[in-house]
Amino acid sequence: MKYFYILVVAMGFAGCDPAPGANGSDSTAVVAPSVATDTLPWKDALVERYVQHSDNALLKSIGKDSVSWIWDRMVTNKTTTYYICNIGKDVVDAGGARFVSAQWVYIDTVNRQLYEYDVPKDTLIKWNK
Repeated sequence: MKYFYILVVAMGFAGCDPAPGANGSDSTAVVAPSVATDTLPWKDALVERYVQHSDNALLKSIGKDSVSWIWDRMVTNKTTTYYICNIGKDVVDAGGARFVSAQWVYIDTVNRQLYEYDVPKDTLIKWNK
């Protein structure tokens, strides 16, 4: 019976997709979150431009001067590598300090293109500004 539970749990993990691919590819590899922002300085400039010109209501409500971002991880599929960035705001209240997310974005390192992550639909939307 113990082996049955192990088998069920292993099958559950095998069916998980860690991140969506913009081109519909299911083959992905997650790289450790040691994302070196110095090696590709254009990434920060692209995120900053996104923050300045985004139509995202949550980002607008935070205010452009209070927005910050965290480089989360890299995801590699057959055609490209994406840097995943969490954009939001640091909040300190009675519950302590925490980072509140407003938007997740994926940056295609091959084309230097930013994609907004649509959480409910689990898809990437190309940002064209």
